[in-house]
Amino acid sequence: MPTISLESLSVRVRRRREREYLPLSKLAPGDLFEILHALFVDLGRGSLNSAERTLLRVAHLQANPKERWLEGFLEVGEYGFESQLVDKDDAALRYLRRVNDVEMLPFFFLLYLPRRPRKGILVLQRFGSLGVKTALEAEFARCFKDTDHVLEIHPLIPERVVKRWTDARQVKKVRLVGFEIPTDIAQAFQLGDREEVESELVLVAKQGHTLSLPSSVKKLLGGKRPRGGFVEVQESLSTESVKVEIQVGGETRTIDVSDPGKMAAYDNVTGAVVIDGSTGHPTPDSIRTEAWKLLRIVRREVQDLKEPTTPRPAASVSRTRSQEAGSVDLDRDGASETLRKSG
Repeated sequence: MPTISLESLSVRVRRRREREYLPLSKLAPGDLFEILHALFVDLGRGSLNSAERTLLRVAHLQANPKERWLEGFLEVGEYGFESQLVDKDDAALRYLRRVNDVEMLPFFFLLYLPRRPRKGILVLQRFGSLGVKTALEAEFARCFKDTDHVLEIHPLIPERVVKRWTDARQVKKVRLVGFEIPTDIAQAFQLGDREEVESELVLVAKQGHTLSLPSSVKKLLGGKRPRGGFVEVQESLSTESVKVEIQVGGETRTIDVSDPGKMAAYDNVTGAVVIDGSTGHPTPDSIRTEAWKLLRIVRREVQDLKEPTTPRPAASVSRTRSQEAGSVDLDRDGASETLRKSG
């Protein structure tokens, strides 16, 4: 079965063209908690991204304005292609997916936005290699596009994990993708327009030797950490892609350090959650419990503030009609009228 995991991210807001982050409750557009609460309520009607051919909606939402947390299930899916759904036992056709059908997968989310600090915490569930971060980032950008503010979310990676990367002495290969081609090489290969060629430089250590991890890469991986626990990675290098192969614990791992947004540490909770045999997804209460555990760990390390009160399992946190259906038809009666279109 697919791995069930959780990722933690920082949530910050700054003015465009400025680097300083702002207190979350004192933004010019208003309190970030109220802004995002309204956004998630609006997402209950569904948001159609025609450019990416995705549909995002909130299947359930619970909010606590006093403790300043939001939680629920985000459903996301793609449309625009046909496929056949067959029975696993006899391979018989059970359903023909049409181009307007959207397979909606549920992902739990937990958002904590303290009043005074300049950083909030977002915990998102993943299902195998699938997640909801990209679709949610698009909604955040749309929410602030007509303001002078930018909302940013960045991976929060445990410092012990970053330290394993930066302290590694067994660097076997460094691959730079998208670096500028030297003029003499461009002339030798008669490259009139160097933008038409994707360049790649690979440095490989000879057998029995290793490469030194570049100081710029160490700085990037280390990030800025005023106090221990978790590292927020948000800087980038000038090349399009810098991938480093290192030996950690006898295993070779490839790390893309030029795109920090792709760097993440996922907390595998597959063994801790309860899988609903009728859906193949974690039960709401079990994934919720693990998300709150992670939030408490991250919050304790990142911010020295009063912890939010963990809510008791509520009857309302259960599979909704939309979660049971599992898919929606964009042409179904009334469906199109409730979707906000973007892109």
